Amino acid sequence: DSGSATLSFWDGTTYEQYLFTTITKPTFQATMEQDTVLQVTDGETAFFQGMLKNTSLQTRVYQVSIEDSLPENWSVSSGFGYEQLSPGVNLLSLSPGDSMDFYVQVSTAEGVSGTGSCKVVVSDTALSHTFEKQLTVNAQVTLPAFSMTVLDSMVDGKVGQSFELGGYVYNHTDSALTITMIRTQTDLPDNWSTSLCFDVCVTGEVDSVSSLIAPGDSLKYSVTFDTDTIPGTGWAMIQFYGVGTQDTIYQKFTVATSATGIDPDPSVKVKGFHLYGNYPNPFNPVTTIRYQLEKNARVKIDLFTIDGRFVTTLFTGIQNAGTHRVKVNAADLPSGVYYYRLKTESHTAFGRMTLIK
Repeated sequence: DSGSATLSFWDGTTYEQYLFTTITKPTFQATMEQDTVLQVTDGETAFFQGMLKNTSLQTRVYQVSIEDSLPENWSVSSGFGYEQLSPGVNLLSLSPGDSMDFYVQVSTAEGVSGTGSCKVVVSDTALSHTFEKQLTVNAQVTLPAFSMTVLDSMVDGKVGQSFELGGYVYNHTDSALTITMIRTQTDLPDNWSTSLCFDVCVTGEVDSVSSLIAPGDSLKYSVTFDTDTIPGTGWAMIQFYGVGTQDTIYQKFTVATSATGIDPDPSVKVKGFHLYGNYPNPFNPVTTIRYQLEKNARVKIDLFTIDGRFVTTLFTGIQNAGTHRVKVNAADLPSGVYYYRLKTESHTAFGRMTLIK
């Protein structure tokens, strides 16, 4: 730190006083270039950047150290310029007048809300000059306004048939939400066509259809492929977006036909990934979540409050393809609305449950 020291001398003959003052100043200047409190969503990395400058007349060695208090599964790292520091390496040598950027990044954990902090300490290794700055990261789980499941996205069948592919769209908000379904792109053989259904069905010339979904409710959607007698493969790209939200989902649907294909049986649904929801709902205090896996997968089901705070993991493990049930006992939770997220390597779906005690 800067400061001064004064020495006083007296002339024993003339009784005059002589004062000698030494002024000290730090050997470096350190600054942070942005806010020291950052808001991120779960799984994101918060990035803090600063600058370190040698203000002395000699080459000096500086040390950057981190003292952290972070939630479980969070991590922190630091570096100079674009080079990340190896574990245990935190020294930097600077010539007089030279400067170097340094950074600190805090990686949060997916599915976990929380607040973490770390203190950055910059010091001159030969002197007591130090610079300290407290950094804070707030991570919040952000639930989408809506989600969708796909019962079937790819079908093989016989030429000349019609094929209906689709699933369900879920509204996770507390108010009615308008979802628009748009056919954004197609690649179809000659004489093939597609049409959309989302509560109401529209003709093949219409590229979009919108429907209002009540809070916590779901609605079935479908894409129908009409084929001809020549074997071929066609696909359609479908976009879903919530009006008044920033949430958008794209899904590709594909149909392949051959002369020896299997005739589609409307009474038999192609098995795929699907979250059926929980029953009973509302409940007190036990309910059961039912879902279907299209293939063997690692499954994780997390529970969140209505404002996105992580509550607990309801299930985690590897399950075979087929239908599964997970029982939820909420005896220790207060009444209210909760969201649960079913996640595999290739799919994510959300459900909403209401606990009434």
